[in-house]
This record gives sequence, structure tokens and C-alpha cells, in this order.
Amino acid sequence: MERANTTAYSEIVARVEQLSRTEQISLANYLNAIIRQGKLTPDEWDALADSVTVSIPPGPAFSDRREDWYGDNER
Repeated sequence: MERANTTAYSEIVARVEQLSRTEQISLANYLNAIIRQGKLTPDEWDALADSVTVSIPPGPAFSDRREDWYGDNER
């Protein structure tokens, strides 16, 4: 089932990319209106959350050490 969803999503993205910039903005506005109405099923909310996740790892300069973010004074 996941494969079918990925294929459908890829096809939709390809079609949306063929739209003019104005049509893309209209589509985005329409989809935002649907979201604001809150009439999505739990599965649709999950799909929406998945669609906005970023799968890019942090760059080489990223550090998860507290000292690198806030200094070494242990506050």
C-alpha cells in the first residue's frame, strides 16, 4: 500500500509542477482552506504531517552539544 501512495504522490507532484505559478498558488490556497476547515480524517492528518517532514540531515557544522549552543558556563 505504501508503494501505491508514493507513486500516486509522485504523479500528483509531477502534474502540479506542470501548472502555471498562478494555478499552483490557487491550488495551494484551496488546499489550505480545506485544512483550516479541519475536516480531515486521522489518516489525512498523518499524510499531511508526512508531506511536510524534511529528510535532510544536519550539515557538518551542526553540534548537539549544549556547550556549543550556550557556552561553557553551565547555565
